[in-house]
Amino acid sequence: MGLLATPDALIASFLAIPGAAILLDLLIKSLVVLLVVFLLAGVASFKLQSRSRYLIWTVGMLSLPVLAGIELLIRLVPGDLPDLRSLIVIPVNEQFQSAGSLSQKDSIWGWWLVAVYLGVALLLVGRLAWGLYQVRCVRRESLPSADVYWDGRLESISRNLGITRPVALGVHPDIRTPVSFGFRRPMVALPEQAVHWDANVLEDVLVHELCHIRRFDWVALVIAQTAACLFWANPLVWWAMRCFHREAEYSCDADVVASGRNDCDYARSLLFVAQCCLGAGSLPRQKFGMISQSVTGGVLRRRLQRILRAEVGGVSALREYRAIALLLTICIGTLLFALATTNVIALPDSSQMGDQVDLYPLADPRAQAHYPEQARQNRQEGTVQVRFSVDESGRVPRDSIEIVKADPSGVFDQSAIEATAAVEYRPKVIDGVPVPVSGVQYVFRYELEDL
Repeated sequence: MGLLATPDALIASFLAIPGAAILLDLLIKSLVVLLVVFLLAGVASFKLQSRSRYLIWTVGMLSLPVLAGIELLIRLVPGDLPDLRSLIVIPVNEQFQSAGSLSQKDSIWGWWLVAVYLGVALLLVGRLAWGLYQVRCVRRESLPSADVYWDGRLESISRNLGITRPVALGVHPDIRTPVSFGFRRPMVALPEQAVHWDANVLEDVLVHELCHIRRFDWVALVIAQTAACLFWANPLVWWAMRCFHREAEYSCDADVVASGRNDCDYARSLLFVAQCCLGAGSLPRQKFGMISQSVTGGVLRRRLQRILRAEVGGVSALREYRAIALLLTICIGTLLFALATTNVIALPDSSQMGDQVDLYPLADPRAQAHYPEQARQNRQEGTVQVRFSVDESGRVPRDSIEIVKADPSGVFDQSAIEATAAVEYRPKVIDGVPVPVSGVQYVFRYELEDL
C-alpha cells in the first residue's frame, strides 16, 4: 500500500527543495521579459533601423542575468529590503501540509527535477567554457599578418570608428569565416585564404568586424550565452539568441554602408566571402563552437536582401538610436524592478500553512497497514483517505480519525484506521512547546502487487 501521488504533492516536493521556488519564479519572470522584448522587436521590425533593433535584442538578453542578480540581492542580502508581493500563490493542500505526508517516492521527484535542470545547465555552461577555451586557442595559434599595409589599414579604420583599444590582426588555418573576439585586447582573425582576397573585399571584412569590436559585441555574446545556459528551460531564450545573432550581423552591415561603402559593392564582397569560405567543401569543418557562422545560406540571403533593399540605417539613425536606448532603459528597468520585487509564483508562508512543517511521522504508516484477507481473496484494490489529529505527545487519538473518502467503501476502512492510530509523530514545536495539530490527511492505496 502506498500514498497516492497527486500533482499537488509533486509540485510541493519540488518547491520544498531550497531554492527551487526561486528558480521557478525566475523562469516565469524571464518568460515575461522576453515576451515584452519580442513585442517591442515586432513593432521595431516595421519602423526602426537595424541598429535600434539590435539594441532591443541586446538589452533583452542582458536583462536576464540582471533580473536574476536583482532578485537574489533582494532575497538573500539582509537588511531593510522591500517585502515581496505575490501575484500567484500555489495552494498547498492539507494532504501534504505535513512533511511526513509525502512519501519518499513522491519527494524524490522534486530532487530529480532539480538535478535534471542543474545537470543540463552545467552541461551548457561546460560547452560555453570549452568554446571560450577554443577561442583562446585561436588567438594563441593565429599567425600575425605578413602584410604591413593591412596592419596599417586596421589601425586606421579602428581610429576612424573611435576604437581606442589595440586590435590585433591574425590568420588561422582552421577557421572558415572572418571573426572578431576579445574585450581588452580584441582580435580580428581571418581564414587562411583571406590573404588572396581582393583589397576592397578585405577592407569590407575589416570594417564589418571592427564594427563588432566597437560595440563590444563579443562581451554581449558571452553574457547572452551565459544567460541562455542558466535559463535554458525557457524556450524563448533560444529563439531570442538566434534573433540576437541575426540582428548583430544586420546592424554591422548597416554600419559598413553608413561609413560610405556602396551597398552593391558591399553585397558583392559579402557574397564573395561566402563563396570562398563555404563553397565546394574545400575547407575543414569549423571546430570552434564560439565562432558563429554569419555567412550560412539562410542568414546570408537575408543579409543580402537587406543590403540591396536599402534596409540599413546610416548616420541619420543616431537620434533614433538614442531615443530607443532611453526608452528601453525606462521600460526594461521598470519591468525588471517590478518583477524582482514581486513573487510571480510562491508557496504560502508558514502562517498560511499552519506552520506544520515540523510534524513528522516516526514510522511509515504504509508499513502498519495490513491487507484485509477478504479483499485479498476477492482480488480487490482501493484507496482510503483519512483525516486525523496529532496531540502534543505525537500520538494520534483514535477518536480524531475519520474517513474522508474510501473506494470501495467499507472494505479497507478499518485497516487504514488501525494503521493511522499505530503511528507516532515527532510533534510540532512552537517556541519550544509541543502543540497539537489537526486536519492532517493521508491517502492509502491498497494494491495487490504489494502482497
